[in-house]
Amino acid sequence: FIGLVPVMLATGTGSDTMKRIAAPLVAGMFTSFIMELVVYPAIYFIWKWHFEVKEHPALSPEPMPDLG
Repeated sequence: FIGLVPVMLATGTGSDTMKRIAAPLVAGMFTSFIMELVVYPAIYFIWKWHFEVKEHPALSPEPMPDLG
């Protein structure tokens, strides 16, 4: 990831072609990093919670009693 940043910022010979290659790679690696650390665990915990509630209805939250 860090190694591609100089390629994206280069201005020398052939840099036009290399920028077109490096930019999607950097964006893809950044997106993959965020997905693995944030999105996938959230989906997993929601999915796991859904099946635990389905198998054990006693674990589902009960409605609050009306105090009024």
